Amino acid sequence: MTAADTGIAPAAVPAAADRIAPHVRHTPLLRRDVLPGLLVKAEHLQHSGSFKLRGAANAMLALGADEVVAGSSGNHGIAVAALGRTLGVRVTVVMAAGAAEAKEAAIRALGGRVVRVPGGVADRDRHAKDLAARTGAALVPSSDHELVVAGQGTVGLEVLRDAPDLDAIFVPVGGGGLLAGVCLAAAHLRSAVRIIGVEPDGARRYARSLAAGRPVEVPPSDSVADGLRGQRPGEVILPIVRRRAPSARTPARTRAPRCRRTPPTGSGRCPGCAR
Repeated sequence: MTAADTGIAPAAVPAAADRIAPHVRHTPLLRRDVLPGLLVKAEHLQHSGSFKLRGAANAMLALGADEVVAGSSGNHGIAVAALGRTLGVRVTVVMAAGAAEAKEAAIRALGGRVVRVPGGVADRDRHAKDLAARTGAALVPSSDHELVVAGQGTVGLEVLRDAPDLDAIFVPVGGGGLLAGVCLAAAHLRSAVRIIGVEPDGARRYARSLAAGRPVEVPPSDSVADGLRGQRPGEVILPIVRRRAPSARTPARTRAPRCRRTPPTGSGRCPGCAR
């Protein structure tokens, strides 16, 4: 895989790791007894509560803007707001109508401004792009951006360095930045590991797009997994995923846990859900 193939060279991932090192935590791989050999990457222990900090940090540090606009279901917005407070950057986060109120509260507690818009993720992202263009702020998307993808790829870099003999990596797919980043990390390390994207039944945009051979936009999802409600594959992301992970899976229908507890201020996670 080359830069010409994807628009992002695999070497962008270790470069991102160096850039964001002062701002992120190298999270552990946890062994789970439910299945022999199963390891879980503990990104719930990340500063800000999710892997989203990695892509946000890589983009914001590289762009050096004094004002940023981001579209987010919550975790990316929390990451951008946390970094904005640290770096002295003004942050506006655009959220769709169905996004979690607890995550909006966390963004505001970190000093971020929140704009709510009707519709789903696609409407949210269009509004964020327009707002950034009108105000002159830098747009830091939650997934479909070269710097964001490279930052998310540092998750895969850590996984494959900590456990180089893995047979497969299953990656939850929202916007797809994490999936594409893990693909790039594997390419950089010349790893033969299988990479499998997993998305909700009601938001199968990557599975459908890969099957159709073209981008397919799906209707807004009501999945409780609000970070996985993406509607359309990213233009930066889809070519990377098509080359390295040419299929995406939907798990058998299971009921997602419907936790409604409010996370601690400044955190995107609920302590009870981190177990």
